[in-house]
Amino acid sequence: MAYQNITATLKEADIKEIKAALEIIHQKLPFLITLSVEEQTQVIQNGR
Repeated sequence: MAYQNITATLKEADIKEIKAALEIIHQKLPFLITLSVEEQTQVIQNGR
């Protein structure tokens, strides 16, 4: 779902900083997993 009334711009330095922070999170929390769309739907339906 796209929002027509929202526009955002980020400076290149901010984007790099955000990506670096996300990489640190992935390193610190290696047990996190990515759910498929089907799994996400199932979790939502089960109310978890």
